[in-house]
Amino acid sequence: MGKSWGARMAAEVASLDDIVATALVTPALGDQDQVQSLISRIQGRVAIALVEDDEVVDFRATKGKIQAASKGRELMWIEAKKGGHRVVEDFVMPLVEFAESARELFVHGGEPVAFVACLGLWKFGLAKPPF
Repeated sequence: MGKSWGARMAAEVASLDDIVATALVTPALGDQDQVQSLISRIQGRVAIALVEDDEVVDFRATKGKIQAASKGRELMWIEAKKGGHRVVEDFVMPLVEFAESARELFVHGGEPVAFVACLGLWKFGLAKPPF
């Protein structure tokens, strides 16, 4: 999971083998060509979390760029009306559920490997770990 410019870094890593899910939160991904390049290379499931009143990442423009780049690929959209350029409480449970849904996809030697995606949310007190 990556937020803002960290979402761009997460998208780069998500193009590697064995990636099962990636969440991009208020993603500052660049122009259409950059978005196309990043989104087309991401492996596995993808969740995009956007805030309509984000003053850094334009909601409509970013959603449009990602939709154009995804070319019919299934994406999980998580949207909030207010909250600016930050991880908002409306994102917490959908992101936790997204991470949990990907857990079954990542196994090593037949045993599930710990898949923790929302540590930042817990660190900032926006959610409690589901364990």
